[in-house]
Amino acid sequence: MKDYEHRGFKRAIYTTSSILMYASTGLLLVMLLLGTADVLGRYFFNRPLSGSQEIFEILLPGIVLLGWAYAQRLKVHVSVDLFFNRFQPRFKAIVTLLITCLALAISILIVWQGMLLSISYFKMGRLIRNINVPIFIPRLLVPLGAFTLFLVLIADLYDDIKKIKKG
Repeated sequence: MKDYEHRGFKRAIYTTSSILMYASTGLLLVMLLLGTADVLGRYFFNRPLSGSQEIFEILLPGIVLLGWAYAQRLKVHVSVDLFFNRFQPRFKAIVTLLITCLALAISILIVWQGMLLSISYFKMGRLIRNINVPIFIPRLLVPLGAFTLFLVLIADLYDDIKKIKKG
C-alpha cells in the first residue's frame, strides 16, 4: 500500500470511528435522560417507566463498543509501561507490532462470534422482554464495534511496520 493510499484509508477509518464515538455519546445522553425520567417518575409520581431496564440493556453495548475504535485511535486504553519505556525503540516497535497482531486476531474473533450470535438470535426470533425489540439488533453492535476496531488496528499495524523498517 502506498503512503498516500494509507493516508486515505486512515482518514476514512478515523472518520468512521469518530462518527461511531458520537453515536456512542448520543446513546449515553439517551440513557442519562431515560434514567433521570425513570427516577423522577419512580420517586415523585410513583410510576417508573416500564421497560427502562431493558432499554438500558440495549444501550449499554452501544455505549461501550461504539467508542472502542476511537479509544484505540487515541491510544487511551489502559497500559502499564513500567519496563517498556526502558527498552530500545526498535524493540518497542517489535513488541508493539506483536501486540497489535494479537489484538487483530482477538478483534476478528469477536466480529466472527458476534455475527454468529446475532444470526442465531435472528433465526430464533427472540425478543427483549417487555419492549418486544428483536434481540439481534443490539447484538449487532458487538461485531460493528469490533470490526471498526479491527480497521483501526490495521492502520496501526501499517504504522508499526513502518517504524520497524525505519529502525
